[in-house]
Amino acid sequence: MNGTSVVQGASGAATGELGLDWREAASEAPGATLGAEAGLLSDAERSTLLGRDRLRGGRPARGVRALLAGGASRYARMPVLEALLERWSRALPASLRRVLPEPVEIRAEPLAARRFGDHLANLPRPAVIAIFRAVPWDRSGLLTVDHGLAYTVVDLLLGGRALRTSTPVHGRACTEIEAVLLERPIRAVLAELGAAFAPIARVEFVFERIETDPRFVTIARASDACVLCPLLVAAGGRGGRLELLLPRATLEPVREELAQEFPGEGFGHDPVWERHLARELRASEIELEAVLPERRVPLREILALEVGATLCLDVPAECPVILRCGDLPLFEGRLGRRGDRVSVKIERRLGREGEE
Repeated sequence: MNGTSVVQGASGAATGELGLDWREAASEAPGATLGAEAGLLSDAERSTLLGRDRLRGGRPARGVRALLAGGASRYARMPVLEALLERWSRALPASLRRVLPEPVEIRAEPLAARRFGDHLANLPRPAVIAIFRAVPWDRSGLLTVDHGLAYTVVDLLLGGRALRTSTPVHGRACTEIEAVLLERPIRAVLAELGAAFAPIARVEFVFERIETDPRFVTIARASDACVLCPLLVAAGGRGGRLELLLPRATLEPVREELAQEFPGEGFGHDPVWERHLARELRASEIELEAVLPERRVPLREILALEVGATLCLDVPAECPVILRCGDLPLFEGRLGRRGDRVSVKIERRLGREGEE
C-alpha cells in the first residue's frame, strides 16, 4: 500500500483517530442561530476540537490535544525495506548460532514509525545502545538491547547454563567486560543487516560504540522520523528484546529503491522483460566503421586536392585497422582480402579508451 500512514504513538492514542466526529460536531447545536453575530464554531464544536469534554472524568484527551500529545509520526511505507528486514530477521538465528553456544529463536514484530526524541524518551536508563554507521552513506543508526537479552548473552558467553527464567539485574549500567562480550554478537547482527541490504545497495553497517545513557545518543534531531524494527530474541530458555532504529535520513540514499513495489523476492526485477530486452539486443543491427590510420592535414592541402590526387598516410601497409561504432573503438584487426571483397581480420578487443 502506497501513501502516507499515521502510526500509533507512545501515548496509546488510536491510529488515525483525531477525536473529531465531523458529522456530529458540524451539526447545529440546540438553540444555536446562524445570524451575523454567531461565531464560526459553536461551544460544542470548540470543546470537541480542543478535547475539553474528554479532560473531565479522567478520560483520554481527544482532538488537537491528543494529536499534540500522541507523538504520532507520519511516514511513507517502504515495501522493499519491510522485505529486507524480514529477510534479516530470518537469517539472524543462523548468524547468532555461530557466536552463542545455544540455539537462538527470533520473532519479528511489525515495523513502526517513531520520532527520534520519543524513542529515546521511552528507553530505560541505563540501557545498552549500540551505535553503528552506514558506510558509504555516512549515516548512523541504533541497535538497542534490553536488560534481559543483554544478561542472557553475557551469561551464555561466560558459560552459563540454559534456564527457564531470566534474572537480569536492573538499574545498573553495562560494565566494560560486558560491553566487550556484547560487541561480538552485535557485530554479527550488523553484518547480517548489511547482507540483507545487498540486493539493492552495497553498504556496510560498522559498529562504533556502546552507550548506556540515551542522552549521549545524538545521531539525529529529536523531531526526525525513524523506522523501528523490534525483535523478540530467545536463547537458552530466556531472552529479551532487540530493537533496530533507522532514521529516515540514513535510508535517504536508497529511498526510491526501498519505496518501490515488487513481486515476491525479485526486488524490482522483471525476468520476462529482461529476457525480451536481451533477445531484442542480440537481434539489433549496428554499423561498424573500419578506420585506417588518421593524419592531420593543413587546410591549404585540403583546398589543393583534385580528382586523382594521392593522400599519403605515412604509415606502413600492415598498420592495424580499428573497428569502431560511432566514437567507441571496439576491435583491432588487419586489413586483407576475401574473394573480391576487402576484409578485416579481428585480432583483439579494445576497451573504451582503445586499450585491452
